[in-house]
Amino acid sequence: MTAADTRQVYVEGISFWAPRLPGWEVAAAVLAGNAEPPATTLRRPSPEMLPSAERRRAPDSVALAIEVAARACDAAALNPRGLPSVFATTHGDPVITDYLCKMLVKAPLHTSPTK
Repeated sequence: MTAADTRQVYVEGISFWAPRLPGWEVAAAVLAGNAEPPATTLRRPSPEMLPSAERRRAPDSVALAIEVAARACDAAALNPRGLPSVFATTHGDPVITDYLCKMLVKAPLHTSPTK
């Protein structure tokens, strides 16, 4: 690898979510050994950027991805509406993924939030 092949990467916002570690601040303290995890367990995140009807219907993976991305944007003081984004998963349906990618190119406002 030459110097011309290298890329610089910057992390501007960090986020984390797990049922007993619902946020980066809580997770960082627990993982560093400075705090105990909360006793309560959350079933799933509730991403506020989705309208309530979509929030209820969204699969857990979608709710998690949107919540974590939104919190990372908050941590970086960036508006998510102005950022190009790509979400990827190893637990997806190739047919649905293909459909969503095509819709994002053709008519992004008509993409189904439940798919």
